[in-house]
Amino acid sequence: MRSTPPRGTVRDRQGFVLVCVLWILAILTVMTLGFGRRAYLDARAASLTLDQAQARHIARGAVRRGVAEVQMRLLLRDRIRLPVESGGSESGRLRLRIYGSTDLRDDFEGLFDGDYAEERCGVRVEDEQGRFNVNTVPEEILENLEDLEFGVASAILERRAEGEDGGESPQPITVLEELLLFEDIKPEDWTGDGERAGLRDLFTVFGEDEARVNVNTASREVLMLLPDIEEDVVDAILAYRAGPDGMLFTQDDQEFEDIAEISGRIDVDPAALAPIAAHCMTQSEFFRITGFATRRQGRIRAQCMAVCSITDQATEILLWKEEVGGP
Repeated sequence: MRSTPPRGTVRDRQGFVLVCVLWILAILTVMTLGFGRRAYLDARAASLTLDQAQARHIARGAVRRGVAEVQMRLLLRDRIRLPVESGGSESGRLRLRIYGSTDLRDDFEGLFDGDYAEERCGVRVEDEQGRFNVNTVPEEILENLEDLEFGVASAILERRAEGEDGGESPQPITVLEELLLFEDIKPEDWTGDGERAGLRDLFTVFGEDEARVNVNTASREVLMLLPDIEEDVVDAILAYRAGPDGMLFTQDDQEFEDIAEISGRIDVDPAALAPIAAHCMTQSEFFRITGFATRRQGRIRAQCMAVCSITDQATEILLWKEEVGGP
């Protein structure tokens, strides 16, 4: 006869098997939870990457739209003449409002519907020749930087003169931020404050060799740098540019087509316009075009910036920068 194992031994074996099964179930549960969390994180990462890529491409599209907008207006400027709403004897002129920011959400069909209705997308066009080229600006204009720290003008002139003593051509400043490396230029000189403009608002490294600024786009601070300029002349120019509503960068803005016509458009002594004639122009070729877009209620932000040389014949990109921010 077969002997029957002791009752306690059977229970011990069953208990051991049960413990092993419980451990296996616990391990499988942990592994399943781990795989599930990993899949969840991968899905979130993929969704985040997709939103970032989408925002980046929308911003790029906004830049291209801005370039096309400038090209179109430059082409139309010499081919179409439209009446000016402000009346007077200015019929036959075409005003071009290409500066400032423009909302482009309606231009991207389906990308700003539903949950994305509150997102932002637009393009901002700025005239690089509304500021002086730091590599060619005359010394007499630099000397008018009286609101900045002493030595700023001297530091710029010394940098431009480097290499001349050795018979070499001086190397131009290719990036305006290089001014921050100058010993005599402080951070507040770069950014400015509420009472004065900074170097980044007054100068650029883009433009032709001729040291002129566009009188149609130059800020008050830039125009006040002109030698012997009178404040009432600058005020009159800005008032004319702003149009009937008195605000710049709106639909009724006005432009001067030629420097010679300024004396007939504003009520100032023609002799007082000599600084304008010597240092200003009315047409630009270099533009800073910035496209921006958001996703996820603004938590993801993309921005693309291009500095372009744009004429009615060709377009050349001189500088391109992109950045994407978010969680």
